[in-house]
Amino acid sequence: MTSFMLNCDFSAQFSDRFRAALDAAATSKSLVNVFHIINLSVAVNETELSLFSTEARVLRFLREQAQKEFSLLNKRLNTAAVPVTFEVGFSVAEERKTLVPSVL
Repeated sequence: MTSFMLNCDFSAQFSDRFRAALDAAATSKSLVNVFHIINLSVAVNETELSLFSTEARVLRFLREQAQKEFSLLNKRLNTAAVPVTFEVGFSVAEERKTLVPSVL
């Protein structure tokens, strides 16, 4: 199975690229994988945070907000019900080090 991969920044250009990927995926019976990276201004190792810490709640909130926003966009644009995955990750801007998404 073919899949299309997109980096999501929630811009108008992303919406256009997402719509085009959905059209192509519907034609080829493919999957669309979407990734959204949230840049953090300080180094945070998500796997070392306590579940009950303020930092973990902030990261969870940021992830949930991105998921909600993407869900609305997908519902609006994905009229052909193309299978879509959406992943949120975090990146430290100063080091350009991407953190692996985890479940909070």
